[in-house]
Amino acid sequence: MLKVKDYPTLVKDPKSKAVINMDTGGYNERKQKILVKEKMINMNNEINNLKQSVDEIKDLLYRLVEKK
Repeated sequence: MLKVKDYPTLVKDPKSKAVINMDTGGYNERKQKILVKEKMINMNNEINNLKQSVDEIKDLLYRLVEKK
């Protein structure tokens, strides 16, 4: 493996000419950020579903009250 000038975490495979990022810390940090973002999206979707359910329950209660 050959080091890439000015980029300490990059190396170049002389056989395939591929540039490889050896910064596992940065990779793991990025993966963690992606997981956190996915969890936030899932939580937001769940909150929106709960809001919709509450609105439906409120609507049903209003209908029951109007019939009396």
